[in-house]
Amino acid sequence: MDVSAALADELALAGGDEVTVASPRGTVRARVRVSDALKPLTAGGRTVHTVAMPLGKAATALGVNAITSAAADPTAGTPAAKTCLVAVRKA
Repeated sequence: MDVSAALADELALAGGDEVTVASPRGTVRARVRVSDALKPLTAGGRTVHTVAMPLGKAATALGVNAITSAAADPTAGTPAAKTCLVAVRKA
């Protein structure tokens, strides 16, 4: 799972650490990779972090599916974007 350097600092994470990623739908474990590609955002005066779970490996894809919605576009039948709010905690 990719996190920004700012989130890694905030959660005392280093590359290779194992974390628990939880959403209302489920919980998965992932290994951290600190990425310069992700930057915190400010929304409504609050800092918001984005994390990414690339789908390159089958195990990661299964993890993403466990914590995101199975919603699909009713007309086209295509899956909705794999986005959701999550809590990240050091395992």
